Amino acid sequence: MTVAARLSAARNIYIGDGHQLEPCSPCTRLSSPALVWARSIVGTLLCARAVTVASLITMFRAHPTLNEQPKKCFYIESLIGGNKERDRCLLLDIIRFPRHRTLFAFVDVEESSVNSASHSHSNVAEIRVCRTLVGFLLNAGIGTESIFIITFYKEQHRQLEEYARSVGVGLSIAEAT
Repeated sequence: MTVAARLSAARNIYIGDGHQLEPCSPCTRLSSPALVWARSIVGTLLCARAVTVASLITMFRAHPTLNEQPKKCFYIESLIGGNKERDRCLLLDIIRFPRHRTLFAFVDVEESSVNSASHSHSNVAEIRVCRTLVGFLLNAGIGTESIFIITFYKEQHRQLEEYARSVGVGLSIAEAT
């Protein structure tokens, strides 16, 4: 909504990654339509000369509580933040989460998705990073009731089920395909 309010002359605003949400077509990936013509809507718009493309980057200084976990897990308390609390533009000041104390971690993982036999996606690198991050959180003393994994694809969910069950953390899916 904030983006739409700032771009009042725009008729449509598409926000997304050109590599995600590729088209569904009833042909094989090696057929001519899939190789030559089929593209995601964002991919098509990125190539159109009549469409203005702007990269929107907003940086938020993290909430102090969010900074504590990487300090404990990855830097073994050796990382010292230079910003005073009053100087931070907190994400929690801008976005209201249902539960104020719920913390989120967004980790950018290089694209390496593959399709499964069921036509769902999975990304081995994301699974590995997820397992590593959960391990760090558990080793830092975070309780299993405070850790929850959300995946967007059935296949990725399937591949994480046994791991999540074995370490006692929650797992759910926000289905995309």
